[in-house]
Amino acid sequence: MGFEKKSRPMASAYRADSQTITTAQVTYVSWTDQLYDTDAMFTPTDTKIYAKRFTGYYLINGQVAWSSNTTGIRIVWIDVNGTQLATMDQTPVNGSNTRMNLSMMRYLNIDDYVRLGVYHTRGANLDVTGVDGQTYLTVAHLSGR
Repeated sequence: MGFEKKSRPMASAYRADSQTITTAQVTYVSWTDQLYDTDAMFTPTDTKIYAKRFTGYYLINGQVAWSSNTTGIRIVWIDVNGTQLATMDQTPVNGSNTRMNLSMMRYLNIDDYVRLGVYHTRGANLDVTGVDGQTYLTVAHLSGR
């Protein structure tokens, strides 16, 4: 029993540039490009990746890279159909981008969607950086029909 890329829907969307996030405001990362999309699960400039063809278990992995700044906290979460799941918060590291990575497995029905939410308390706008594909969301079907 092997994993076949052609038969399993999967998509990986990323930011090719920075997205400015307003302080203390819930925001969803909008995706500018794709690494791959085997089932038309994603549309550029949208925030969502959809389960289009199969119900079943999906592996979801998201990463956000915040621009360097040490003020406040950073929060990132995986959102499924408007429900916040798999939350992570972190105090920024001095002198470098703060990278936050989350993974989870979740049962999705057809037309369910996944988003990556972000929030910060810097007190001024802060960018989520898209340099070198550092901010991304990947959704891959594992099992089920």
